[in-house]
Amino acid sequence: MHKIILLSLSLFLISFSASAQKQNWVENKVITIHGMFEELFLSDGTKFIQSDSTKLSLSYEISEQFKELLVNKESFNYSFDSLKRIGIRMSQDKKVKTYTWSIKLENGEHIYYGFIQQKDGNKLKVYQLKDDSRKMKSDIEYLAFDHKHWYGANYYKIVDFKYRGKKMYALLGMRSNKYISKIKLIEILSFSGKKAKFGHRVFKYDRKDDPDKIKRKQYRILMEYDQKVSTTLNYDERYKMIVFDHLAPESPKLKNIRRFYGPDGSYDAFAFDGFKWKYIPDKWAVNGRNKKQDKLKNKGIDYTF
Repeated sequence: MHKIILLSLSLFLISFSASAQKQNWVENKVITIHGMFEELFLSDGTKFIQSDSTKLSLSYEISEQFKELLVNKESFNYSFDSLKRIGIRMSQDKKVKTYTWSIKLENGEHIYYGFIQQKDGNKLKVYQLKDDSRKMKSDIEYLAFDHKHWYGANYYKIVDFKYRGKKMYALLGMRSNKYISKIKLIEILSFSGKKAKFGHRVFKYDRKDDPDKIKRKQYRILMEYDQKVSTTLNYDERYKMIVFDHLAPESPKLKNIRRFYGPDGSYDAFAFDGFKWKYIPDKWAVNGRNKKQDKLKNKGIDYTF
């Protein structure tokens, strides 16, 4: 009996020691990556000062370090609190984790980098995201991609949902269009075989102001706007809706020239009805109520902020 206790204790200590070594390895790797990010975003107090070649080289090295780190199962639940230069988000079901960052080149172009971890049973799958957006000329909203051909973005929110029994994730993110405009987007992430897939026709986007949106089924939602303004795109937990600023041109003459669009004071939304993310226009109005809000209020539903 005494020998059994000693054996059990020995096995426990060996296991504990191995776990501690793995944890220390993760922490040391994170310290290395943190130092590289600080060098990447070195500033003189007013602007980042690294050259394009240095930024590209450092981002490549950071990606290589992340490759080694993220295949380690200990990394999935690690907090990464020290990494302030990268967006790290966990899905609500604790099965998917995204890591994204970007660099800005001297010509104003942004290049995006990222990884996705997926818990699949006892397995941990890692997908490196390859930014292919420079080769994508048009029809971005109507195309599906995978992790090797990625429409790069910095993700800041993950919304879980099920579509026809399959688990999917709505990723909310943003990207820059050089010095011209910014883009916020709703990207749909799913997994199939050895691929992380981006884009799915899960939107019901019937827009009277743009009949073409009715005819073609969108794989993702893009909202382009003036780079000098700020816009909202986020998930409202209270109403289970993705809420965003309604964008309008500065003047009627600038209609469809998206770099001159900005918030007009009202909000639209997407609500998942179990089948589609359904577009709901003019759901909220900042200044005064609209007729739709009055009808909803009469039914005991208040959708104001």
